[in-house]
Amino acid sequence: MGYEIDDSKISIDKSPLFVRIGVESLAATLSALSVAPAISIVDKAIVSNASGREALLPCLINGIKTMITNPIYFVKQPSFLFIWGVYSGTYIVANSIE
Repeated sequence: MGYEIDDSKISIDKSPLFVRIGVESLAATLSALSVAPAISIVDKAIVSNASGREALLPCLINGIKTMITNPIYFVKQPSFLFIWGVYSGTYIVANSIE
């Protein structure tokens, strides 16, 4: 009573390796770009609250306002760039391993 694998239904991507890694890297970078703003805002609010510089909720609101009213400034902040880079790298490695 064994299980048989139907090879006709298995699809193997036969595109070149550099194309697959490029597509996976692009997908990983865009995925990281979608989560980095929220993580950056929450992280900054937690650190500001822990240091006593600003309360948590006002800092969250200020971060969201900055992201909406001045997106170029927000994207150029080192905290955003660092989080985006870390998550991009993590997702690229995870996608490349598979």
